[in-house]
Amino acid sequence: MSPVDLPYLKIYRSRGRLYAYYRRAGCRIRLAGEIGSPEFLASYDAARRQVEAVATPGRQREASPLPGSLLALVQLYRSAPEYRSLGDATRASYDRHIDALLPRFGDLPVAQVPRAWVLAMRDELQQTPRAANYRVAVIKRLLSFAVEREWRSDNPASRTKGLRTGPGHRAWADSEVEAMTSEAAGDFRIPVLLALHTAQRQADVLAMTWAAYDGSAIRVRQGKQRHLRDAAEMAIPVHPILRTVLDAERERQRAEATARNCPVPATICVTNDLRPWKADWFKHRFAATRATMGLPTDLHFHGLRHSAASRLAEAGASDAEIQAITGHRTRAMVAHYTAGARQKSLAKSGMARLSRKRTGNQSV
Repeated sequence: MSPVDLPYLKIYRSRGRLYAYYRRAGCRIRLAGEIGSPEFLASYDAARRQVEAVATPGRQREASPLPGSLLALVQLYRSAPEYRSLGDATRASYDRHIDALLPRFGDLPVAQVPRAWVLAMRDELQQTPRAANYRVAVIKRLLSFAVEREWRSDNPASRTKGLRTGPGHRAWADSEVEAMTSEAAGDFRIPVLLALHTAQRQADVLAMTWAAYDGSAIRVRQGKQRHLRDAAEMAIPVHPILRTVLDAERERQRAEATARNCPVPATICVTNDLRPWKADWFKHRFAATRATMGLPTDLHFHGLRHSAASRLAEAGASDAEIQAITGHRTRAMVAHYTAGARQKSLAKSGMARLSRKRTGNQSV
């Protein structure tokens, strides 16, 4: 079936599949069935009735939420500097979780939200622990905002225990780096090398511009830190290997732009046809390229940040030096990234001491 044109219907493509949502008045409901099929239309109608039942009983929900309700709090929060100063990616992540709650709990009185509700919202996503913990973080932020605005006196989401998530994104093996920086990797070669040599997140790598690169350093203002008062622009020295690659890439882009009779791209990372990357398209293409090259599914772009920090630690850089490059807010986060490299280095040093002491004809 082909996509259909219906009010409040939003269709997104991810990893080659289409996903449909009914989005209206702050609500976002995933629709079931193949787009255009009878099951899909029934799901659309059910979503429409669900939203209208709570959105328009004698009032326009988005314009006039119940006083003191969760929806009223969300509207106030989205108009406040606490929300508007967040980075684009952070706001989008918050919105996904907030919009998932509003259809069911938009009229929930904020002053009466119990801790049990927070735990229930977490446990709904227990099959995806990271998403569950992030939902709790968003709820905690909303209720903290409510406390500051004197909507209630306490935050029931405080000290909510997070679900166990495992070790997180692993560092890349050298063979994986070689594969994704080879000519076969195509337009992923430059983003991978930038991430590996600057230790920045995907969003910040894709946002890097030629204007911020002077041949010796790249200036970066991390999107995740922009809302912080003391967030400053970082100057990251460029490794000689990366400098050689970037200088060649800039000349390639200039020549390609001349041949195409189009402007030279502003961003360093572009697709093969000189278009800047969109985050969702980058993730989709990365997964496809990873599969094509026969690389494991637990290989994630964010793991390059781990790889970069580990390489710095193995080279003898201090946590303070690594923090100056990665931009982490705390040394504890740096230690999380470098723990494996530090252990490997210390174990190697300790065994070397033993080897030097136990010499001669000893066989055991």
